[in-house]
Amino acid sequence: MATLSRRSPLVVVEAALGVLAVLSLLMALFWVIGANGLGLAYGDRTPNSFLAAQAVPTVDVRVLGEIGVSTAVAANKAMDIDWHTPNGTVGADGSAYAEAIGNSAQVSFWAPTFLQRWAWVASHAAPAAGTALIWLLLARIVRSVRRGEGFGKSTTRRILIVAGLAGAGVPLVQVSQWLVARWLLSTSTAGHLAEIPPVKIAVWPVAVAAVLVVLAVAWLEAGRMRRELEGLV
Repeated sequence: MATLSRRSPLVVVEAALGVLAVLSLLMALFWVIGANGLGLAYGDRTPNSFLAAQAVPTVDVRVLGEIGVSTAVAANKAMDIDWHTPNGTVGADGSAYAEAIGNSAQVSFWAPTFLQRWAWVASHAAPAAGTALIWLLLARIVRSVRRGEGFGKSTTRRILIVAGLAGAGVPLVQVSQWLVARWLLSTSTAGHLAEIPPVKIAVWPVAVAAVLVVLAVAWLEAGRMRRELEGLV
């Protein structure tokens, strides 16, 4: 089957996917060469920030006991609430009433062990590395389609790999990051004062993976039917 022209829009799509793969790979590399890895690059301490080679591992926690609610109490006192006005409860300047709640905070770990540092790096570099692999697989699928080989078994295999990366990889990364955070907190001076919030497993990657599996099966069957029809010609 003839290969589509190099000017085909699919060439642009393939190139764009390649660029996205390189950018994702650079994000993973940034973690490896960052302050917690090889120490060749430095960034801020904001969890989940873009290209964050964090100066120190920093996680969100819930502070336990009265200490945990003291910040919210102080914030509520600082709001200068007027409880009895014709307009109800408002701020002293007439602004709408608000209330600070919760016991959330961030904890930075300044002295992790060698293993803890690299566990932190691996759990945060893995999403970018997995995303790079997905972009590369999608680029290979587009190339196969452009060459007239889109219904081959290799395309089905690539779709299934993408499904596995999304359906299993994302939850695995979320759990690994949660476990590393718990490990860091439990061995730190803040271990008795705070706790890591329960892990939240995203459902959408599993749903996307299920759709991709169905697509892969349908793709495989379409390829088989196409080969049978070509055999009759």
